Amino acid sequence: MNHYKIVFTLLLLSFSATSTAQLGIGNASPEISSVLDISSTNKGLLVPRMNTLERNLIVNPAEGLLIYNTDELYLNAFTQTTGWKVLASAFKSITIPTSDTTSSIVDTTVSGMTIIPLNVNNNNINPLPGTYLVTFNSECHNLNALPTLITGTFSICVNGVPVPDSIRNFTSKELQHALSLQTIVTVTKDQTVEIKWHTDSVANPIVLENRTLTLMKVK
Repeated sequence: MNHYKIVFTLLLLSFSATSTAQLGIGNASPEISSVLDISSTNKGLLVPRMNTLERNLIVNPAEGLLIYNTDELYLNAFTQTTGWKVLASAFKSITIPTSDTTSSIVDTTVSGMTIIPLNVNNNNINPLPGTYLVTFNSECHNLNALPTLITGTFSICVNGVPVPDSIRNFTSKELQHALSLQTIVTVTKDQTVEIKWHTDSVANPIVLENRTLTLMKVK
């Protein structure tokens, strides 16, 4: 009988030690500060996938609960203070170092200066819909690089419509002139944020160099 008691006691001690130790999957030496340490070079961790409606039906979600939202294409985490929070970038920037030229007297989109919130573009998921501070910076000059007067119009547009306070009528005689536009816009899913421009004279094409479009989420 004493022999069985000793074996039973040893089993309990072994279970206790195992339950408080770190667990490694694909890792024989899990980090001491972790409960679970998963290592792999060709597989990932797959969390529960569901849409927003299904997510909102979760009863009493725990602090830190994590799911993948198939509507938003982002991870969601739950906190008691803010509820479900989207784990997504609040910042997006595009820089094009090459030049772009227009001789059009009607608005056209500046090449490469387009961002579509929550749209998958070249395998990069852009920011979520929301309110953004939009900034456009570039340098412009006459196509012939001569100190000829050039006039034109630049604007930040949402779905092709210029935001009124971003419209800039541009006039310059300099060989190289810094150009900057900035405004705050609110965009919904798949709406386009872009820069449009035109020259006032076909005879005086405008060239843009080193252009950058940036969206920074403010709300």
